[in-house]
Amino acid sequence: MSYEFTFDNMLYCDINYSIWEYIVDRLQSLHIFIRIIENASFSATARELNLTQSSISKHLEALELQLKTKLITRTTRQLHLTEEGEKFYRQAKSILEQYDYAIGEVKNSKANPSGTIRIATSVFFGRRYITPLLAMFLRLYPEIRLEHRLNDRAVDLIEEGIDLSIRIGEQKDSTYKARRIGLDKRVTAAAPELLKTYGLPKHPRELSNYPCIIFSGLKNPHSWTYFGKKEGEIVVSVKGRYQTDVSEAMREALCAGIGIFPAPTWLIGRELQSGKLQPILQEFEPVPSPIYAVTPPSAYVPQKVKLLTDFIASEFKVNSWISDN
Repeated sequence: MSYEFTFDNMLYCDINYSIWEYIVDRLQSLHIFIRIIENASFSATARELNLTQSSISKHLEALELQLKTKLITRTTRQLHLTEEGEKFYRQAKSILEQYDYAIGEVKNSKANPSGTIRIATSVFFGRRYITPLLAMFLRLYPEIRLEHRLNDRAVDLIEEGIDLSIRIGEQKDSTYKARRIGLDKRVTAAAPELLKTYGLPKHPRELSNYPCIIFSGLKNPHSWTYFGKKEGEIVVSVKGRYQTDVSEAMREALCAGIGIFPAPTWLIGRELQSGKLQPILQEFEPVPSPIYAVTPPSAYVPQKVKLLTDFIASEFKVNSWISDN
């Protein structure tokens, strides 16, 4: 989660200023403590928050003095939470999430959402389908800032401070909140040149005799599942001389005639339209995967994150290659 505090625009408060100042200082200390843990670095946190490293250390020391316990132990290379620090970290995040939620609700009531949203996606899908939507979203909400992190590995939303992740496939971590917003539809395809050499397969089981592309990003890369209207589920074992974990490389391998693959339509739709790739086995549907908007396991989702999730979901509905219809 991202938390932002701006102390120069505070509303006038009719209470003793010293008490108000103390509350603000404690909130800032909690924010700094959380960012130290999530950045795993004092210096990185200082740069991120535009503070000195000594100021960062003083905030941590003030917290430890107040709690009368050590929260973090440091070596020359690493930071470690103490047992008490682990407990306090969870509570501190919960407090700031509630604060962020309350501020977000007030700002939303004024139809003026603001702040930073950190969103994570895979590289190609994010670049082709999410980045254009983010540009539209920024035009709608001029006071929101976006940090788009593109990576084909699975990110830890908590450790990396991610507010929203767009993920394809069933979600294993049930602690996260997952909202289904689309469908990863697939079509088995091959380059025309490959089919001239090997012929046109008529049944998925024949694929065991064809060169296939092995995509290691799948749970079982050598096992493909199809659904036939008459036969039901069909599981096929495949093999191939080319393996990759990057979707763009897999698409290029398909176009180069290296092998066959049941690829997402959002990845190869243009190649199918242009004739670079040819759909095969159209009577047998590769089992699709759901697309989810995933948020951290908090009781409170900031309004700005809800707005972005709703926006992406609404745009996915009108995209024939992603729509869950």
